Amino acid sequence: MSPHSLTVQPVKQALVEGIEAALVIGDTATAEALLASVQSVPRGRRSAYLDAQWRRLSARMAGSDSADELFHAAAASFRELGLPFWLAVASTEHGEWLTAQDRDHEAEALLMDAREVFTQLGASPWEQRAAAGAAGERQPALAT
Repeated sequence: MSPHSLTVQPVKQALVEGIEAALVIGDTATAEALLASVQSVPRGRRSAYLDAQWRRLSARMAGSDSADELFHAAAASFRELGLPFWLAVASTEHGEWLTAQDRDHEAEALLMDAREVFTQLGASPWEQRAAAGAAGERQPALAT
Protein backbone atom coordinates (compact mmCIF):
# COMPACT_ATOMS: atom_id res chain seq x y z
CA MET A 1 0.00 0.00 0.00
CA SER A 2 1.49 3.29 -1.03
CA PRO A 3 1.88 6.01 1.59
CA HIS A 4 -0.07 8.35 -0.70
CA SER A 5 -3.15 6.10 -0.66
CA LEU A 6 -3.26 6.38 3.13
CA THR A 7 -4.11 10.08 2.83
CA VAL A 8 -7.53 9.34 1.32
CA GLN A 9 -10.27 9.02 3.96
CA PRO A 10 -12.09 6.02 2.41
CA VAL A 11 -8.78 4.14 2.23
CA LYS A 12 -8.04 4.91 5.88
CA GLN A 13 -11.48 3.73 6.93
CA ALA A 14 -11.22 0.58 4.81
CA LEU A 15 -7.84 -0.20 6.33
CA VAL A 16 -9.24 0.12 9.86
CA GLU A 17 -12.22 -2.07 8.92
CA GLY A 18 -9.90 -4.63 7.36
CA ILE A 19 -7.81 -4.88 10.53
CA GLU A 20 -10.98 -5.11 12.65
CA ALA A 21 -12.34 -7.89 10.43
CA ALA A 22 -9.08 -9.81 10.57
CA LEU A 23 -9.08 -9.59 14.37
CA VAL A 24 -12.72 -10.72 14.62
CA ILE A 25 -12.04 -13.86 12.58
CA GLY A 26 -8.74 -14.53 14.33
CA ASP A 27 -6.54 -13.85 11.30
CA THR A 28 -3.71 -12.23 13.22
CA ALA A 29 -1.28 -12.56 10.31
CA THR A 30 -3.44 -10.31 8.12
CA ALA A 31 -4.05 -7.89 10.98
CA GLU A 32 -0.31 -7.69 11.64
CA ALA A 33 0.44 -7.14 7.94
CA LEU A 34 -2.11 -4.34 7.67
CA LEU A 35 -0.85 -2.73 10.88
CA ALA A 36 2.69 -2.95 9.51
CA SER A 37 1.57 -1.12 6.36
CA VAL A 38 0.34 1.73 8.55
CA GLN A 39 3.50 1.74 10.64
CA SER A 40 5.66 1.82 7.51
CA VAL A 41 4.42 5.34 6.77
CA PRO A 42 6.61 7.86 8.60
CA ARG A 43 4.76 9.50 11.50
CA GLY A 44 4.99 12.94 9.92
CA ARG A 45 3.23 11.63 6.81
CA ARG A 46 0.71 9.42 8.65
CA SER A 47 -2.56 11.11 9.58
CA ALA A 48 -3.28 11.61 13.27
CA TYR A 49 -6.48 9.58 12.83
CA LEU A 50 -4.61 6.62 11.35
CA ASP A 51 -1.92 6.88 14.01
CA ALA A 52 -4.57 6.77 16.75
CA GLN A 53 -6.23 3.77 15.12
CA TRP A 54 -2.84 2.05 14.79
CA ARG A 55 -2.30 2.48 18.53
CA ARG A 56 -5.78 1.21 19.42
CA LEU A 57 -5.57 -1.82 17.15
CA SER A 58 -1.98 -2.57 18.15
CA ALA A 59 -3.08 -2.48 21.79
CA ARG A 60 -5.64 -5.17 21.06
CA MET A 61 -2.85 -7.41 19.79
CA ALA A 62 -0.14 -6.40 22.24
CA GLY A 63 1.13 -8.25 25.24
CA SER A 64 0.38 -6.95 28.70
CA ASP A 65 3.55 -4.88 28.78
CA SER A 66 2.55 -2.43 26.07
CA ALA A 67 -1.25 -2.72 25.68
CA ASP A 68 -2.04 -0.38 28.56
CA GLU A 69 0.28 2.32 27.21
CA LEU A 70 -1.05 1.95 23.65
CA PHE A 71 -4.68 2.19 24.79
CA HIS A 72 -3.87 5.36 26.77
CA ALA A 73 -2.09 6.89 23.78
CA ALA A 74 -4.95 6.02 21.42
CA ALA A 75 -7.52 7.53 23.78
CA ALA A 76 -5.47 10.70 24.15
CA SER A 77 -5.22 11.01 20.37
CA PHE A 78 -8.95 10.48 19.81
CA ARG A 79 -9.69 13.04 22.54
CA GLU A 80 -7.33 15.55 20.93
CA LEU A 81 -8.90 14.93 17.51
CA GLY A 82 -12.40 15.46 18.92
CA LEU A 83 -13.63 11.98 17.95
CA PRO A 84 -15.91 10.92 20.83
CA PHE A 85 -17.08 7.69 19.20
CA TRP A 86 -13.54 6.42 18.67
CA LEU A 87 -12.51 7.61 22.13
CA ALA A 88 -15.36 5.56 23.58
CA VAL A 89 -14.41 2.54 21.45
CA ALA A 90 -10.82 2.74 22.70
CA SER A 91 -12.06 3.17 26.28
CA THR A 92 -14.36 0.15 25.95
CA GLU A 93 -11.62 -2.04 24.56
CA HIS A 94 -9.20 -0.79 27.21
CA GLY A 95 -11.77 -1.51 29.91
CA GLU A 96 -12.32 -5.01 28.58
CA TRP A 97 -8.57 -5.58 28.52
CA LEU A 98 -8.23 -4.29 32.09
CA THR A 99 -11.03 -6.61 33.21
CA ALA A 100 -9.24 -9.56 31.58
CA GLN A 101 -6.13 -8.53 33.57
CA ASP A 102 -8.17 -8.64 36.83
CA ARG A 103 -8.01 -4.84 37.07
CA ASP A 104 -11.79 -4.34 37.27
CA HIS A 105 -11.48 -1.30 39.51
CA GLU A 106 -9.56 0.54 36.76
CA ALA A 107 -11.91 -0.65 34.01
CA GLU A 108 -15.13 0.54 35.62
CA ALA A 109 -14.72 4.28 35.01
CA LEU A 110 -13.59 3.76 31.41
CA LEU A 111 -16.55 1.54 30.61
CA MET A 112 -19.10 3.81 32.29
CA ASP A 113 -17.75 6.89 30.47
CA ALA A 114 -17.81 5.00 27.18
CA ARG A 115 -21.37 3.85 27.80
CA GLU A 116 -22.47 7.43 28.39
CA VAL A 117 -20.92 8.57 25.09
CA PHE A 118 -22.51 5.69 23.19
CA THR A 119 -25.88 6.54 24.75
CA GLN A 120 -25.55 10.16 23.63
CA LEU A 121 -24.57 9.07 20.13
CA GLY A 122 -27.30 6.45 19.85
CA ALA A 123 -24.75 3.68 19.30
CA SER A 124 -26.83 0.98 20.98
CA PRO A 125 -24.69 -2.09 20.23
CA TRP A 126 -21.62 -0.34 21.58
CA GLU A 127 -23.60 0.99 24.56
CA GLN A 128 -24.63 -2.60 25.37
CA ARG A 129 -21.05 -3.81 24.99
CA ALA A 130 -19.73 -1.14 27.39
CA ALA A 131 -22.52 -1.91 29.86
CA ALA A 132 -21.76 -5.62 29.69
CA GLY A 133 -18.07 -4.93 30.21
CA ALA A 134 -18.88 -2.84 33.27
CA ALA A 135 -20.92 -5.77 34.58
CA GLY A 136 -17.96 -8.10 33.98
CA GLU A 137 -19.59 -9.89 31.05
CA ARG A 138 -17.75 -10.79 27.85
CA GLN A 139 -19.20 -9.52 24.60
CA PRO A 140 -18.29 -10.51 21.06
CA ALA A 141 -16.33 -7.94 19.09
CA LEU A 142 -18.38 -5.49 17.08
CA ALA A 143 -17.55 -4.27 13.65
CA THR A 144 -16.97 -0.55 13.74
